[in-house]
Formats: sequence, C-alpha cells, structure tokens
Amino acid sequence: MLKQFIIDHHFSGYKMVFKQLFSFSVSTALAQLIMMIISITLARHLGPELFGRLTSSYAIATLTSIVFNLGLDTWFLREGAFSADQKSTIGKIIRAKGIGGIIWLLILITISAVIRPDLFAPQLMLLVALDIWADAIFTTVLVGFNLNRWIKQYSILLLISRIGKLTGIVALILLNTKNLMFFAGWRFFISAIMTLITLLIIKPTFSRSYGERSILKDARPYALSELLAIIYMQVDVNILYFFRGAFAVGTYSPALNMTNALFVIPNAVFNFVVPSLTRLYTYSRMAFLRKCKEVLLLMLAIGVALTAGLALSSRPLTQLLLGEQYNLSGGFLLGLSPILLFKSLEFGFAAIIVAAKAQRRRLVPQVLAAVLNLLLNFILIPLIAANGAVIAYLVTEAVLLVSYGIVAIKLLIGARNGN
Repeated sequence: MLKQFIIDHHFSGYKMVFKQLFSFSVSTALAQLIMMIISITLARHLGPELFGRLTSSYAIATLTSIVFNLGLDTWFLREGAFSADQKSTIGKIIRAKGIGGIIWLLILITISAVIRPDLFAPQLMLLVALDIWADAIFTTVLVGFNLNRWIKQYSILLLISRIGKLTGIVALILLNTKNLMFFAGWRFFISAIMTLITLLIIKPTFSRSYGERSILKDARPYALSELLAIIYMQVDVNILYFFRGAFAVGTYSPALNMTNALFVIPNAVFNFVVPSLTRLYTYSRMAFLRKCKEVLLLMLAIGVALTAGLALSSRPLTQLLLGEQYNLSGGFLLGLSPILLFKSLEFGFAAIIVAAKAQRRRLVPQVLAAVLNLLLNFILIPLIAANGAVIAYLVTEAVLLVSYGIVAIKLLIGARNGN
C-alpha cells in the first residue's frame, strides 16, 4: 500500500509538479541571469585589466572553498529526502561549514598576504572570501527550502539576494568608482544579510550532540566529486592568470561566465528531480526508469536549444554587451558553446547516478576529467593563451559526458533487471 501511495503521489499531480518545476527553474535561471548581468556590467565598467583581477580573486577563492563546502549540499540534497529532522541536519551542516570556513579563511588570507600579494591583494581577498563563505551557508538553507518544496520562499529569497547585489553594484558604477574593494564589499554585505534572513525563517537546530563527524564521513564521495568539479571549472582561470596576466583573464572570463551562467537551466532541473528520482528508485524501479527517460529527453532538448542559441548569437552578443575592447570574447564564446549540450546531458546522467546512490561511481570519470583538464591547461595556455583553455574545457567535458553516460546506462540496465 505504501508503494502504491508513493507512485500515486508522484504521478497524479503532474500539474502541481510542473508548476513547482517551472517556478523553481525560472527563479534559479533569473538569479543566474542577474549574476551574469553583474559580471557583464562590471567587465564593461572596469575594463579587461581590473575585471581580470577581480575575477581571479573570486576564482582562487572558489577553487579552495571545498575546504569548508565538502560536498555537503549535494549530500543533503540526496539524503535530506529521507531525513526525519531536517532542521537539525541543517544546523550540523552550517556548524561544519562555519568551522571549516574559519580554517579556510585563515589559510587563504595567509597565502595571499605572504606568498603572492602581487597577484592577490589581501584586503580584496578577505572580502571576496567572506562573500563566498556567507553565500555557501545561504545555499545550504535554500537546499532545505527545496527539500520541503517551499518553492515560493526559495524563489523570492534567491531573487532578492541577486537583485540586491545588482542594485548596489549599479549604484557604485553610477558613482564612477573603480575601487574593487567597494564591489566585493557590497556583495559580501548582501550575502551576509540574506543568510541571516533565511536562518531566521528556517530556524535550524544546533544540538549539543555533535553529529558532524558522521555526516562528513557519509559526504566524502560528494566532497571529492565537488573538489574535482571545482578543479575543472576554475583551474583554467587561475592558470591563465599566472601565465598570461589579468588582461587575458579579463577577455576570457566574460565568455566563460556567460557559458557557465546558462548551466543554471539544466542544473535547476537536476536539483528539482533528484529528490523525486531518489524516492522512485527506492519504491518503484519501473516508475524510476520512466522518469529517467523523461529527464534525459528534457535535458537533450535543453542542451540543443542552448548550444544553438549561444553559437548563433556569440559574436553580436559580446559586441553589444561588452564593446570593442572585448572583441576576443566573442570567439571564445563561440568555441565554448558546445559545452552547453555536453553539460545538460551530464546533469541528466548525474541525477540518475545520485538518485541510485551511486555517487562513488562518478569519482573515476571526474578524476580522469580533472587530471586531463589540469594537464591540458598547463600545456596549452602557455602556448596559445585563452584558446588553450577553450580546447581543454571542450575535451574535458566530452570525456566526462561519455564517462557519465556509461555509468548511468549501467545503472538503468541494473534497475530494469531488478538489481
């Protein structure tokens, strides 16, 4: 009877599910669009050199943020579907991120102040790191909203956060300032305020009994997976900065940011369907197989549309948004466009893998892709600058897509055969 109830619950309310998915996807896409507008606006205002310095600070901070993120949000997205006390779980995750964040912050500032202050200004790095730290805790709470299907609250708070950042940055631009500290400081201020608001709404429980150790143990595969994902998402900008300087990063980053910003569409579908796929995998394998087919077809359609749209609009789009000083960015954007198809299908395969509790099977493909990406960037960037980063990214994503596809198809065959 429980099995039948679960199946009926998921397949009798298509209209409600579609409405929630639409709201979730649109709000997440709008939030990412706003962040892309912020990036484009700053690029045009600051110019390639200053924008490259700001982008590089965020890139190195994001690359090292795994020290406190530890894959906990992805673990929570999967395991939270079965949690009897989500508020306590959120409290434990926040405490783990808080302790890890303090350690990370001290290490990052020490490195920037002592080892390479010429590349990473310590004061700017502090504000950038605080922004990323606060936003990471904000993201954890939003995962809790998603799991409870508080989609309206999720959407409103996420959009307020991004609109708040955009509003302040536009105001600073109107004041004609080019001080990078002001821009990073405003972003941190909004991240901190929104984190406090979401915590007051969800009221996480901080119990005296420390359960973080068991959570961290269970989240190890997710942490390693996230580490590998961050490496091949951020390492190109950091290597480019070291070898070719701020100007090269300033022209490559807008194209990279526009491409990555569009990941939000398949990522939103991934975040929405994982809890449902997880329950279906547990209670009805046939329903799970049907839903997986729907998800993969949807991801294919999204990928084709995004790739075609970006390829056709790449050069006129960069000319319109960024101006003549970013002519090189249009070519980079065209070269990166196939990644949207690769990434959309990867999100579909990843949803199947995570729902089937086979996260560890993602690690081998991710290790292969991360190592390959690192090697290609180190070899190609000194030779052909940002074009090398584009080639490395394309090759890496193609390898990752094929690898994920093999793992996901094996899981689907196993589910069909009752394994």
